[in-house]
Amino acid sequence: MRTAVWYDAGCDVIWISSHEEPFAPRTLRALLDDAGRIHIRRVGQDKTLAGGTYADFADGAGFGFLSPAEALIYLDEVFGRRPEQAVTVPAPIALSGHRVISVTAVGIGYASSDDPASVAAVLGITESACEAGIVPAYRTAGALDEPSWSFEIGPVFLGLAGALTQTAPEAGAVLQVGVAASPTRLLVGIQEPYFLAS
Repeated sequence: MRTAVWYDAGCDVIWISSHEEPFAPRTLRALLDDAGRIHIRRVGQDKTLAGGTYADFADGAGFGFLSPAEALIYLDEVFGRRPEQAVTVPAPIALSGHRVISVTAVGIGYASSDDPASVAAVLGITESACEAGIVPAYRTAGALDEPSWSFEIGPVFLGLAGALTQTAPEAGAVLQVGVAASPTRLLVGIQEPYFLAS
């Protein structure tokens, strides 16, 4: 029987069918070992809570995965979920689409890996550009598609001035904001940041 993993938006928790208790979002991680087995563990711990090949896992509807990469992308997206929040603060400046935004002292603006305060207040990724004075539409989870992107499959991070990058910053804050599922598709899943020593 497959182990199902899913996010419960109503309660803001993650369920693993092999466990009776829920888990808080952003407290779990999925790893792939050299033998091709997936291990679900708590962040910062080595004990495996659930493990197996990609075929041993399923989403909340019971659908399985076609490859280890597909399973890991799904698990990373689930583990990084945040509840949808209705922020109705307008942006004091025009914002570009597909940039990471945060709440600032004057409204909504770009988050930046070199600004710890903006990293701590990240809202999500803008779905499209917006003019000054408008409340931007943004995504906290789910898929974003952009034909001009050319991602490698793997993690995507916050860079400078809201930019998306696949190179983790070497200074400031490291914040994974999603996983590229294809060159033009980002599965948004904002993780907890960690701050590099200066």
